[in-house]
Amino acid sequence: MAEAFVRVLSNGRVESISAGTLPGGALNRVVVEAMRERGISLAGQEPKILTQEMADWADRVYTMGCA
Repeated sequence: MAEAFVRVLSNGRVESISAGTLPGGALNRVVVEAMRERGISLAGQEPKILTQEMADWADRVYTMGCA
């Protein structure tokens, strides 16, 4: 969701990657539907594991804890 929102809200001027330390096997269907209702497609997206290369690429890294 974060990656898609950044892409859309910045009109493509900001590059982003959304990843996690324990990504799921597939996108959450509820998230896909919620984004579709906002007119944002998640087609072609899949959960990604956060890598050191991603962190090194970034100018900023934002994190959140999920429990």
